[in-house]
Amino acid sequence: MKYVCLLRGINVGGKRKILMTDLKELITKLGVKEVTTYIQSGNVVFNSGTELNEKEFENTLQQKIKEQYDFDVPVMLINEVDYRDIISKQPFNQDDINKLNVGFLGDLPLDENITHLSEVDAKEDRFEVKKKALYLYCEGKYHQTKLTHAIMERRLKVDVTVRNWKTVLKLYSILES
Repeated sequence: MKYVCLLRGINVGGKRKILMTDLKELITKLGVKEVTTYIQSGNVVFNSGTELNEKEFENTLQQKIKEQYDFDVPVMLINEVDYRDIISKQPFNQDDINKLNVGFLGDLPLDENITHLSEVDAKEDRFEVKKKALYLYCEGKYHQTKLTHAIMERRLKVDVTVRNWKTVLKLYSILES
């Protein structure tokens, strides 16, 4: 079984630094193989050999990072079946993939919290939640949207890490190779 593992908020603005070679080594020590990282923002694809308990793996990796680096990093683990599903269910027009993003959610948000997020005046930006993915279409640039990851977390009451559609597709190509 292959997995995509996403860490939120590392190597941003010189804070919470984790070298990808060190992350690769740390994850390999958890018993997985064929570990590949992509760019410096905490994107990892690996083969576990067997099906993992996703929550247990996330918690173990978070704990190991805390022990080694002394900071907390939310971790999201998505198995290959669910990752393919996330790709296939993207609801927005893909003519300009620069406008597409996915917020990977640590848990299923409650419907009332999704409604709470929809109350944000996001102008022309739109979102749709499907299971543990929040698809975000930004008319402008992502850093200009009112639907920031912090707002998503506060309103949805779940951990969120956002990736642009190009990164989502690149991780998919690594997963499929």
